[in-house]
Amino acid sequence: MKYRFLKNFSSLKFRLMLLITLVLIVVVGMPLGFFVYQLDKNYRDFSINMIETTSQIVYQFIFDGMMKNDSLAIQKNLELIALEPTIQVVRLYRPEGTILYSSRPGEIQKNIREISDNFLKEKTKGNEIEAFFRKGNFYSHHHPIYVNRECTPCHANPGSLIAILDVHVGFSQSEALYSTSKKMVVFGGILIIVVLWILLNLLYHSQIETRLRTIIVGFEKLAGGNFDIKVNVSGKHELAWLAKKFNKMVENLRTARQNEEQFFLERMERADRLVTLGEIAAEIAHEVNNPASIILSRAEILKDELQEKGGHSENLKDLEIIIKQTEKIAETTRSILHYARKLPRSFGKIDLNQVIRRSVKILEPRLNKNNVMLKVNLPRTPTLIWGSFNQLEQV
Repeated sequence: MKYRFLKNFSSLKFRLMLLITLVLIVVVGMPLGFFVYQLDKNYRDFSINMIETTSQIVYQFIFDGMMKNDSLAIQKNLELIALEPTIQVVRLYRPEGTILYSSRPGEIQKNIREISDNFLKEKTKGNEIEAFFRKGNFYSHHHPIYVNRECTPCHANPGSLIAILDVHVGFSQSEALYSTSKKMVVFGGILIIVVLWILLNLLYHSQIETRLRTIIVGFEKLAGGNFDIKVNVSGKHELAWLAKKFNKMVENLRTARQNEEQFFLERMERADRLVTLGEIAAEIAHEVNNPASIILSRAEILKDELQEKGGHSENLKDLEIIIKQTEKIAETTRSILHYARKLPRSFGKIDLNQVIRRSVKILEPRLNKNNVMLKVNLPRTPTLIWGSFNQLEQV
């Protein structure tokens, strides 16, 4: 199971699918992620601009009330502003947290720490405490109010922080629209990746894998000894070219095999003829050996009689030639009979000199026919080795 998993892991299909997945993530996923990031950023900038605009309107109402020194008008304006559906609450509190005005009258004179987690302490650097908070679909804008030149009749220390305006605005409708659009974009991107992955996978399976399997099956049948296999892959692409080369290779192998079979058949027929010829030669040698022995014995008898009677020397020379040639015939027939005889393939101590003499004796007619003079110089003492006389003679 583990080997099969590793085999699938290292397969070309797995690597190709992994590459396709990575390419789709890079080509589709990364731009989609960047688009969503920009969408979030634009929506945040839009929300901040909207709440800043709302804060400026509220601040203007408060500033007008302060210029008229009319606290009731300020409180009334805050309550009226809070009637706007997108505005949740409006507060004006001192830097230490005491609420001076609120669209919720019950919060007046309370500390904002007890009401909101978004209370800001005055920063030490330039008294810059303007900030934005988000909680769910609501944004909170903390806008600092400083002592302006118009406020100096009632307030000292121009430029110092006098109060903080806290405006909570909700964007439920726009938030829902944005959330739906974001989900659709993300879902659409994921759907595009999945659809492209499936399409590319199907394309690989139909255009590449199926044809590769056809060629692999052809190789398996060829390995099983089927030289009549032919792979059919249509088209003008590389796999079709590979299939044509495979069919050409099978055709060449089939032709080579037929030639090889023909060659071995001819060799077997020739070997069979040689065996038959050897058997006939052995029979002829056997038939020749008996008359040669008779001729040799009669010639020796005639020689002995001529020598006893003091025969002519020319006649004795002729008899010696007849005896010598007859002995050569007898020796040749004995060699043929010995070589044709089936001997056991047993190993033992043999004299290599005898093997050489016997082999040269068998080849002597062929050497003489081709005018080859072979000089054999063998030691007088036996050259003993461990082997098979018959097999060495065959060599």
